[in-house]
Amino acid sequence: MNKLLKNLFGYFFYGNIYIGLLAAGLVWSNSILFNSVNYHLIFLTFFSSIVVYNLDRLFALSADYENSPDRSRFISQHKDFFVAIILFCGLGAACLIPYFTALLLRVVLFSAFLTIFYLYLYNFKSNNSINNISCLKPALLGFVWAFVTLYLPLMQANIAFDFSMTPYLFGARFSEYYINGILFDFRDIGGDRSIGKGNIFIFWNQRMVFLFISLIFLLNFVVIIFGLITGFFHLFIMGDFIVIIFYFFIAFISLSGSRKKNKILSSPWFYPAAMDGILFLPVIFSGVAVIFRH
Repeated sequence: MNKLLKNLFGYFFYGNIYIGLLAAGLVWSNSILFNSVNYHLIFLTFFSSIVVYNLDRLFALSADYENSPDRSRFISQHKDFFVAIILFCGLGAACLIPYFTALLLRVVLFSAFLTIFYLYLYNFKSNNSINNISCLKPALLGFVWAFVTLYLPLMQANIAFDFSMTPYLFGARFSEYYINGILFDFRDIGGDRSIGKGNIFIFWNQRMVFLFISLIFLLNFVVIIFGLITGFFHLFIMGDFIVIIFYFFIAFISLSGSRKKNKILSSPWFYPAAMDGILFLPVIFSGVAVIFRH
């Protein structure tokens, strides 16, 4: 891979631009469920996600040297870019604040507080007892992602809470992001252990983690199959169905002990490109569902 292309890939993946696009896409896909797409909210999600994830990357460089050496080298060599994109996206997010209601801004601030709380515990309080709760990190990330991408569009559309729809969607999306976080923990075992950070694989053995993921998978599988049989959401949930199956398959391969032997799973691009990239499927299927709905 030539240097220019490698740098472009680095800016896009390591600079978390793809994370911003993913968050914005998920907000859009959930917004069309409520027939109310707000582009100010989509851009706010895009800018905020890039700011938060790049701050995390800058603060977590010590763990990154072992967890993801290619990424840590790239960030160290291009710190000016990361500082610039944080400032630019932070300014972009700030400019959008006047377009939202006071209630929605309070919810955004609550989500920001949870994120900052996570960053503080994970990057500055390595030995904190809360940080060492093995399930906390992926659960907190899963909650924030599901909450922001589902409930913010619901609130912005000023739609009453729908108990027949919203809890199911929240559960499905939370499970996807939760398993995603657990699998990233598997990648980060070495670096997290070396600096004393909480990681589910440090406190649970691989078999217990796989059984836990299997339980989440089975619960989602039953709910999604029920939704498909009853015609609940049709194409809207097909993306979620495939994501859950993909994560279960990756968990099976990774936790069987063959990850180091698998060149694809060991690639520095696998986790950002595939593990996060698969989450674009709900966005794609939502777009297809809208086309067929019309």
